[in-house]
Formats: sequence, structure tokens, C-alpha cells
Amino acid sequence: MALNGGMYLLQQAYPGLVLKLARVNHLVSQGEVWRLLTPALVHANLFHLAINTLSLYMIGPSVEAILGRTRFAAVYAASAVTGNALSWWMGSTGFSMAVGASSSISGLFGAYGAALLRGCFVHLRRLCSALAAPRAGELRDEGGGWGGGLGGGAPSALCDEMMACEAALFESSQELLELIGVS
Repeated sequence: MALNGGMYLLQQAYPGLVLKLARVNHLVSQGEVWRLLTPALVHANLFHLAINTLSLYMIGPSVEAILGRTRFAAVYAASAVTGNALSWWMGSTGFSMAVGASSSISGLFGAYGAALLRGCFVHLRRLCSALAAPRAGELRDEGGGWGGGLGGGAPSALCDEMMACEAALFESSQELLELIGVS
């Protein structure tokens, strides 16, 4: 969250930064593959940053409790890349552009869903509520969301360590649910 906030301040100081870091499809097609990761660092406006920060605040602690800090960061980054790669692939012609951490956040929800499917958390309705609530008003890049979810969920589903997460997940989940008023 701090990184996203700091990057937003840099965007305000250097307006051209957004274009240098955004996923611009024709530039990715020309070999600027770093643009599959860097869009997660910049946001279209303050509302976009606020929605993504709220989403990250709501799901981040629970996923970090399951994965640990290093794996959390890896899932976050991998989800940005997979989400942007899928979105680029789905619309790789023309001057399509995207920014924001939605792919990364979708990946965190994917990781959380993978933990749910492995038996660490049994209340699917609550996960869906937590996923839907902050996204309701946001314009979405569907390829980014699906790709991010796959990028976070698939590797997390393969982690054997997730089986031992019940106590930490339950505690974090209860805090999350209290925070969003679903408990």
C-alpha cells in the first residue's frame, strides 16, 4: 500500500511517469515486456488508487498470513504479470493502455480462494462478498482481473504449506470480516 501511495505521489510530480509504466499493448508487442509488471505501480486517479488500496487492505493481511511476506510479494508480482499478459494477449492490437493493481489484487483473491479450496477456510459466501464489495464501482480490465486471479490462485494451490494455515487464516479472516462488516 505504501509503495502504491508513494508511486502516486511520484505520478503527481512527474506526469509522464504513467505513460512510461502503463501497459501499452503495441509497445508490449514491440518488446517492452516490463510493461506487464509496471502498470501495477501506477493508477489512473486518486479514486482508482483508493479503491485498490481498500481492496488490498481488506485481503492483504489474510493472504500474507497464509503465504508469508516473500510468497505474498511473489504472488502479487506474478499476478500483475499474468493479468497484464492475458489482457495484452486478448487485445494486443491498437493503442490499448492499462494501469492499476487490479490484476495483483485479483491474484491475492485467487490465492485466498486456493486456500479456501484446500480446506483452510469454509465460508465461500464471505470471500465472494469481500471480493465484490470494493470492486462494485470500478471500471475493470477483465483480462487483467482473470489473469491476475489465475496468476495468484494457480501457484498458491500448489503450495503444500497452505495445509497448515488454519489457525492463522481463521484469525485473519475473522478480522477481515469484522472490518468489512460481514461477520
